[in-house]
Amino acid sequence: MTIQNILFPEDFSPSCVGMAPFVKRAASVTSAKVTLLHVVEVSASGFETYVRPFPEVEDNCKSVAREKLNSFLDREFPAAGCIRLLWEGDAATAIAKVASVDSSGVSR
Repeated sequence: MTIQNILFPEDFSPSCVGMAPFVKRAASVTSAKVTLLHVVEVSASGFETYVRPFPEVEDNCKSVAREKLNSFLDREFPAAGCIRLLWEGDAATAIAKVASVDSSGVSR
C-alpha cells in the first residue's frame, strides 16, 4: 500500500508554515497529492451582529478565509497540483470527515 493522498489541515499558524517542508518532502517521495484543509469556525460578537446581520458576518468570515487559503503556502503547494478545501464547523469533526474519504470520494 502506498500513500496517495496527504491531508494537511492548516490554520495559517507559524507551526503550519514550519510543517510545510516536511509535507512537501513526503508528497515528493511518495508521489502523493496534497490537500490543504482549512476549517473556519464562524462566530460573531454581539456588537458585530447588531451592526450587520449574521449571514453577512458569516459570508465575510468565509470569504476572508478563502482568500487566505488560496494564497497560503502557494509557493510550496501551487494551486495546479494541490486541492484546497474550506470547511465550516468544528475543526476536529471536519478533519475526521475529510480524512475518511478516499481519493475516489468514497467514505471508508
